[in-house]
Amino acid sequence: MFDPTSSDTAQHSGEYRDRRFNGTDEEREQLLSTSTTLWVGELSHNTTEEQIIELFSRAGPIHRVIMGLHRDDHTPCGFCFVEYENRSGAENAMRDRESYVLDGQKLTLSWDTGFTEGRQFGRGRHGGQKSEDKKKPWSKDKIVWVDCEMTGLDVAENRILEIACIITDSNLEVIAELGPICIKHPPEVMKNMSDWCRENFPKNGLLERVEKDGIPEHEAESQVLEFIKQNEVPEKRCPLAGNNVFTDRGFLKKHMPKVTDYLNYHRIIDVSSINELVKRWYPAEVLEKIPRKERKHMAMDDIRESIMELKYYREHFFKTPPQANGHV
Repeated sequence: MFDPTSSDTAQHSGEYRDRRFNGTDEEREQLLSTSTTLWVGELSHNTTEEQIIELFSRAGPIHRVIMGLHRDDHTPCGFCFVEYENRSGAENAMRDRESYVLDGQKLTLSWDTGFTEGRQFGRGRHGGQKSEDKKKPWSKDKIVWVDCEMTGLDVAENRILEIACIITDSNLEVIAELGPICIKHPPEVMKNMSDWCRENFPKNGLLERVEKDGIPEHEAESQVLEFIKQNEVPEKRCPLAGNNVFTDRGFLKKHMPKVTDYLNYHRIIDVSSINELVKRWYPAEVLEKIPRKERKHMAMDDIRESIMELKYYREHFFKTPPQANGHV
């Protein structure tokens, strides 16, 4: 018989119990003993189904995830149900439940008798939502701006020399800035620098700054990640932004993977893409008024120019919504 008080971590039922279950204790125990469903609580209001799937699929293949919702307005309610394809996946998750963390918060995992329609609607607005969220939600509307200066554009061969980061709100107002941070590399890396970099980086002083103030790459990665977390950017919810930022993302993914892993893994805001569209859709006399860049090729200056450019596009080319609340 399934023992919900067992010390076996693969079977321990956890703290959650469905109060709407109408069966006997024996019937409940029987369902729990064969269940492939887990109830998960202490979720942030920003947590997405994609995040849950990514995190819990490490225990086994997932059949589906049902997100908990407030009964009246269907907003996230802080819990979900995770249905595995088989029992072993659910057992693996329960066995390792102490390690399940999202947005810096340890999650609560419990065995569940099985999802039935209607149970996704919580009894209150917060449901199983983490207590910190009830006081101060981390905004998913923040934008993380990054610019990197590299020894070249070949991700396989070149490295990051300088990185800066600015976090803005949805209206492009600056919340915080970090950097620029210079990164020092062994001589063999610097010897592999492209001809363009050899010509331009002595002019803007980057090579001198790298030699004087450069820190190891892993330290720079830690500083950027800590900066993002300290400014309450929710995990895997906010996009990376910049000009030609797909290139920067490629270098970050290879050399600073902790940063890209923390941000939204499939969405970016590339200002250069908007620029290309505007050039094709609007007449020359309008385009002439687009702010000109100084092209200093210095990380912090490049980000500030990108933000200024996007502000211009927003003001002149984007239709103002009836109520600009910043939500996407």
